[in-house]
Amino acid sequence: MDNKMGKIEPYSAKQHLSPNQLNMYMRCSAQWMFRYVEGIKIRPGISLLFGNCFDEVSNTNFRQKMETFEDLPVDDLKDCFVTEWDGNKDRYQIEEDDKPEEKREQGILLVDHWRKTRAPAIQPAGVQEKLSFSRPEHPYDIIQYSDVITADSGIIDNKTTTKSPSKDKETGVYLPKSNDHIVQMSLYEIGYEQKFGERPEYLELDYAVIKKDPDNIQVQWTPRDYHRKYVLSLIDMVTHGIESKVFIPNRGNFLCSKRFCGYAAICEAEFGGKVKE
Repeated sequence: MDNKMGKIEPYSAKQHLSPNQLNMYMRCSAQWMFRYVEGIKIRPGISLLFGNCFDEVSNTNFRQKMETFEDLPVDDLKDCFVTEWDGNKDRYQIEEDDKPEEKREQGILLVDHWRKTRAPAIQPAGVQEKLSFSRPEHPYDIIQYSDVITADSGIIDNKTTTKSPSKDKETGVYLPKSNDHIVQMSLYEIGYEQKFGERPEYLELDYAVIKKDPDNIQVQWTPRDYHRKYVLSLIDMVTHGIESKVFIPNRGNFLCSKRFCGYAAICEAEFGGKVKE
């Protein structure tokens, strides 16, 4: 596959970047440095625990559905969420004001709603499928795994969120919630084309909305050529920054706070200044 940004080749065995790493570097390259250069691992918070437990429910259901063409019973999937939560919660940084027991119950309700209203419409052909690719002029490969590849050649990525995506004012169509999601889905499309020789029929962000009455909102979104150029340019620029050792604390980012970043104290010690509470 050729494009204006250079030839794309199958995944090799070089160092790698993931969509999450690219987005982290753009959000705060100092955070990327602490994690991937200095190797400092900070326990993630309750939001990631919630998302990972929901992903395990999806993976468990759809792996067996590829063979059975039937979803698991709702109680089995609720048990799956609870087992994953209880077995892994100690690996996460959970504070009392995170209300972990309340979040756990919200997760059970969300799984119940998702299984009854969304899962039946999806027939998977692949779960956690590797869609990686290599660019010969770069020292880093892109490694990524799609949540679900459907039998009708689509890609579905699961997201858990407390806020519903917004709608385009002119068309009334739901939009991806963030630039991070646009980057991720654009890279999935490139990896899919490299693996299967054609672009996917559609890309979909499935937002499972956490609230008193849970909701599921699907956002189908198609990258344009300019999105491809954009994400391949990001790989260029992030690669250049890493190789040039450019690591800047982005104190202007709204996520730069002691509440949202576990590296806050280290960042203050390394770079000076104060990270907001």
